[in-house]
Amino acid sequence: MLIENFKPYFANEYLIKFVTQDWERKQMLALRQAVFCEEQGIFAGDDLDEIATHIVAIACVAGLPDSVVGTVRIHQEKPGVW
Repeated sequence: MLIENFKPYFANEYLIKFVTQDWERKQMLALRQAVFCEEQGIFAGDDLDEIATHIVAIACVAGLPDSVVGTVRIHQEKPGVW
């Protein structure tokens, strides 16, 4: 059968960028909730998402952005302290 010969897909290209689109933000928030809040029990209930700059790693398919696979947020706590 053809399906038996099918290998799992692995992205061979990733895009690292600031969140600029709604779909990126939705996927980023879902990933943050699942990994950081639920799995690791950190960052739950903080309000930094509203002021932070969000950066995502996006897996690409055929050279086009497809899904958020990593995220980090940065914020300036006070001038010069990130």
